[in-house]
Amino acid sequence: MRILSIGDVHADKRLFGFPRFDEVEAVMLRSVDVAIERKVDLYEFGGDLADPDSGVCVFRCVRLALECARRLSLAGILSTWLSGNHDVVEDGSGDTTLTPLRALQATGDRVVVLERPGWVQLGNGLQLLALPYTATSHTYNPEAFVRDTWAKRAEGGKVVTTLHLGIEGVQPGEETKEMSRGRDVLYPQALVASKGAQAAAQLAHHYHRRQDFRGIHVVGAPARFAFGERENEPSFTILEV
Repeated sequence: MRILSIGDVHADKRLFGFPRFDEVEAVMLRSVDVAIERKVDLYEFGGDLADPDSGVCVFRCVRLALECARRLSLAGILSTWLSGNHDVVEDGSGDTTLTPLRALQATGDRVVVLERPGWVQLGNGLQLLALPYTATSHTYNPEAFVRDTWAKRAEGGKVVTTLHLGIEGVQPGEETKEMSRGRDVLYPQALVASKGAQAAAQLAHHYHRRQDFRGIHVVGAPARFAFGERENEPSFTILEV
């Protein structure tokens, strides 16, 4: 199975007053083009589309996500949309900036919105384990969720994990300083690692510098959003599982 992974796009971000939307839009649309050209089986969005408190620019950000999801659906590509710490609306509703994509999900158009932890069957014995950001209004325990559901859902197959959580030992960057929002809850890395060969791949978001860390592939951000990120290499990832 071929997967394209992208996240931490922060389409609402401004740097010294200058909006970054046009740059982010170009990268996201390019990632969709690549997904279609390469005939990927899954387009995996890892969170942080936009902060819901950013004002009217959020409408453009949501329109961009809807456009990407619709194009992928028309090409027959499944897309999953995981919520990050910059997406959640902390008003008790459980909504995020990805919530409007539920309209496409409801029509069965190969769009899955992952605002809660869950599993998605990908086919050929492969499952996607989704661990979104743990919103204060709808918190959950990632370790307990993995422990309680793995045996039943993995069913002897292989698991790709996508997460928007903190990772113990990773060196944080500007995403936890200048761009901090919410709180960190750690990914249960040791528990997943104990599953051995079943853990086919681990795709992490939230951190903006692309890196491989103890078996976890941190996808990184597709643009540099602060001067402290000048050494980062903007990217999205394509992998075979």
